[in-house]
Amino acid sequence: MRRIVWPAALACVLALVPPGSARDERVVKLRVGDLVDVAGTQIACQIVVSGALSPGRSSVSCLKEGPRGLPVAGSYAVTLTATGAVEAYMFTKKRQVKPVYRHRAGLGVQSRYITARPGDLMLVPNSDIVCGVRKPSGAQAYVVCFRANSKGLQRTGSYTILCSDRLVAILHIARDGSPRQVFEHSNP
Repeated sequence: MRRIVWPAALACVLALVPPGSARDERVVKLRVGDLVDVAGTQIACQIVVSGALSPGRSSVSCLKEGPRGLPVAGSYAVTLTATGAVEAYMFTKKRQVKPVYRHRAGLGVQSRYITARPGDLMLVPNSDIVCGVRKPSGAQAYVVCFRANSKGLQRTGSYTILCSDRLVAILHIARDGSPRQVFEHSNP
């Protein structure tokens, strides 16, 4: 059943149509090193300069964290880089990172602590990455990040990441704008 609900929710999210009123929405210009907690969830995202996946470029990684701020053993995380590369990885019982999906694209900082709420949009520095926090009526909140075109819409031919307390997913956005799920896994 979840596989039917998520694509429908994702179709709404991909258009990034704000579900709330304008007063509920804010735009946050992020900086490298910023940590973002999604209010009402265990989801946290961090803005970093990529290493091997997209050297020297900004990226956003989102994961489910436990009570001490550590990744939940058995949970998954997703990363999107400014070059469009994506990666999903699992945290083992010993919290070691195990890559489970990767698509490479062709192509010492002070941190802020930010709490993101449904309706918030976040702009990743030195990139075209936009992240939004969504909470459909009757459902849990989740964060979605994608590369935006000059009109603020998702770039066709690129990837989108999604992270919630229950699920992580990576979608490929076809040339016609339709999303195709390329990776999905439940979070414990």
